[in-house]
Amino acid sequence: MDLREVSRSVEIPKNTGIEGFVVTIRELLRRPRIQEILIDSKGKVSYKRLVDESEEDVINIDLETVTPGGILRTATVDELVLPPHLPAAVVLGKMFDRFAIDQTYPIAFVSGIGTVFWEWYRVTTKAALHSRSTVFGLPMILDRHVPETALILCGAAAPSTALVDTTRALKLEMETAILKPPSTDVEIL
Repeated sequence: MDLREVSRSVEIPKNTGIEGFVVTIRELLRRPRIQEILIDSKGKVSYKRLVDESEEDVINIDLETVTPGGILRTATVDELVLPPHLPAAVVLGKMFDRFAIDQTYPIAFVSGIGTVFWEWYRVTTKAALHSRSTVFGLPMILDRHVPETALILCGAAAPSTALVDTTRALKLEMETAILKPPSTDVEIL
């Protein structure tokens, strides 16, 4: 059997977190004749593997299951419906309270890539949040499969767990009507 060494790399999407690396490394270790696995600080996993001439070195790694959208598809997601025009701080307090009543620990917020969260918070509370990576001490994770007007609080059965441990989530549709300035168009008959 004539073997040759091939080198490849896999980019780990930032929104998959540590679980993205774990899934990738687990999938690589299932392959025969892996010689080396390297992880760099930019989120890339490189590997070297010996393959024979009849074998193709195509490794498909399904990271969709560890993206926020994939995780939320397997969790119970409840829609939170509240009276309109409540300040964002009150809405977030109600989300935390609902989890406390249900004995669920909040672990992260999830929203869309172009989230309106910070603008919604600023407009409704007249105060700005300066951190873009956390909200009230919880990570804010952005995912392209989540609408930019959705705010989802993810929870688990234990505190300080990873997003992949999400068992329950509360979804809120942020009011975009209050974010748009009033129209200055005038209709002339």
